[in-house]
Amino acid sequence: MSDWLLGHEAQVRLAVFLSLFAVFIILQQVHPLRSMPGGWRRSATNIALVVIDTLILRVAFPLLAFELAVNLGAAGDGWLRGLPAAVGVVAGVLLLDVAIYWQHRILHVVPLLWRLHRVHHADTGFDVTTGVRFHPLEIVLSMGIKLGLIAVLGIPALAVLIFELALSAGSLFTHANVALPPRFEHAVRWIFVTPDMHRIHHSVHREETNSNFGFHLSMWDRIFRSYRDQPRDGQTTMSIGLHEFREPRQSRHHRIGNRSGYSRIVRLLNNRFSSAEISYFLVANVLVLGTLAYAYALDSSYPDFYYFSIQEDEYLEWSTFWAFLLAAVAYVRSGAVFGKAARTLPWYLYGVALFCFVVAMEEISWGQRLFGYRPPAYFLEHNFQQEFNFHNVVDTDYRKLALTLVIVGYGVVLPLAAQFSFMKSWLARVDVAAPTIALLPAFAGTLVVYYLYPWSHSGEWVEFMLGLSFLFSALVMPLSHGNGNQSVGPDRSKSTKVTAVAYVAVIGLGLTGGAVSGAARAAHPDNLQAARIEVEAIYRDFENGLAATKCNVHKRLYTFVIEYDQTDLLTGSYSQLQSQGLPAERAEFFLDPWNSPYWIRDRCDRRSNQRMIYVYSFGPDRRRDSTPTEILGDDIGKFIPAK
Repeated sequence: MSDWLLGHEAQVRLAVFLSLFAVFIILQQVHPLRSMPGGWRRSATNIALVVIDTLILRVAFPLLAFELAVNLGAAGDGWLRGLPAAVGVVAGVLLLDVAIYWQHRILHVVPLLWRLHRVHHADTGFDVTTGVRFHPLEIVLSMGIKLGLIAVLGIPALAVLIFELALSAGSLFTHANVALPPRFEHAVRWIFVTPDMHRIHHSVHREETNSNFGFHLSMWDRIFRSYRDQPRDGQTTMSIGLHEFREPRQSRHHRIGNRSGYSRIVRLLNNRFSSAEISYFLVANVLVLGTLAYAYALDSSYPDFYYFSIQEDEYLEWSTFWAFLLAAVAYVRSGAVFGKAARTLPWYLYGVALFCFVVAMEEISWGQRLFGYRPPAYFLEHNFQQEFNFHNVVDTDYRKLALTLVIVGYGVVLPLAAQFSFMKSWLARVDVAAPTIALLPAFAGTLVVYYLYPWSHSGEWVEFMLGLSFLFSALVMPLSHGNGNQSVGPDRSKSTKVTAVAYVAVIGLGLTGGAVSGAARAAHPDNLQAARIEVEAIYRDFENGLAATKCNVHKRLYTFVIEYDQTDLLTGSYSQLQSQGLPAERAEFFLDPWNSPYWIRDRCDRRSNQRMIYVYSFGPDRRRDSTPTEILGDDIGKFIPAK
């Protein structure tokens, strides 16, 4: 079914949409509830918007929701994949529906997002064409959120298709100007959102506009206490739209398509946000998300430099280290300012600072490669990188869950929660400072890349983006305490400059760190000679048939032995060097004289029918210089003839 739907999903959705649109247009003519202002011009404007929105979506997203779900399903990724098929579909539909409920609610709370969403509410009429009237940027934002949820949760393709069809049908039905029989309407709204229920949401009265946010299922409004049964002015006589856009002409244009649209949008933004805040929003998010463009350019046009960039102790890893370390310093400073003003222990900010410091040190394995010390045996055995860091000891699924919770909890949920006055007051009472909502696109984009994993070693870019996001957040941390009325924090007018300077500092320190760690280190002649003897011994073990490698394997030798059950290597020529002074721990875990792992690389090129196999050490600089086909730099290795 998926193969057929993948080829025809767009046609199915279009057919359902057009059929239901025609049905509701006819019903509105046969049995309308209210008379509609604006005539055909209002309807034409609304229909034009849905055409524009559809075209923009197809340009902005190479994969839409259903296609992404099919691709992820084929890869077996996502938290819902382990559930029985029927349970996964039901859970997927419910999760998407509750997500769109909260997305809708947040659109009403965050001023910048409300600027987009009020295009929908500016319509002074309420009919089936209102259901397709949305700002293009809101449609793009909504699709981005759905793609992120599908990627993170692994929502089944069938659930996505059901939801997308229900979304199109529900949007038309809930906005239809149709008079439903009262008993039927009352019974239906116990489960589904009805036109009478949703019409209240389009009232000019603010308290009614901020109610009945549901799209499909009415239970979310009941559960989250946003349900309103009837409008105070009655269904047939209530006023629709927004007070500031009561004339159909104003509603129709509403900053879209008029000759002064750009300047009007700028004035709208400046009425709510200062130019410094807008500048910070643009600069900070471009710097974080611009990493994706850089990674894409390297991967597609300069693969060798991409390979160089993601290596250990290169500029990217060092930039990530400095981003998190500087973020830790900034959070400590913010905590000190907050603690002094509030006369309390800034536990939360110090906790975030500790998190950033630990991540920074984990990034460089607490200096193991820098100083060349041998980590405890536990890490050599249980950490697949054979390094002194804790995150690689944890199961991959738990590590992925933990990072997801950090990104979503800190970068998305907290700033959104702080937009609600009651949550902002509660956070202030418990001395939790929410990060700025301006960085929500940066955090959300980082999460999406983490789950889509578009390139090899995408995790390296995710870590860098996350480090920048934490650093930029720390530099403009809004601090409040008590009832939230007293605030301390940085000068907002300087936020953009500080952010730009911090970015330059991170990149500069990263490049310096990569250059310094890559500089030639003085190597004791005895260590160089020992490495050559040990590589020669490992070479003989492979030559003598104690182990057989496989095409396109590139692993630490100890990991290779364990994963491929090549335990005979533990008793070969290399192990016998213990009689000549090789330490037992180095022999057991295949460590070179500088306490770095020996590696085995087997590269098969099926096009040229060539195979290259070699064993190597990083050498005295404790970093990889070799390429898939050459032993370079101070790496010490030897090619093994393919058999």
